[in-house]
Amino acid sequence: MSDVRVAEDQLDLWLIGGVERFARDPEVSRALLSLAKHEDSRKCLLLIESILDTAVWRSSFQVLRSEPHSPQRRKAR
Repeated sequence: MSDVRVAEDQLDLWLIGGVERFARDPEVSRALLSLAKHEDSRKCLLLIESILDTAVWRSSFQVLRSEPHSPQRRKAR
């Protein structure tokens, strides 16, 4: 097994741990599971980084970040 494959497997296991850790947030849990299932989860994460680095996305991301995402806040609405 190549070092790259071992690192990819470790990353996938780490993502699966996140799926379990964020089980109460189904959107985040689902997103992490999708990353872990992808053939090249490392490239997916690098793509997300690139998206976040773009100026257009930054303004949209600020709007998304200001929305309540926790399950407790959603129930309070």
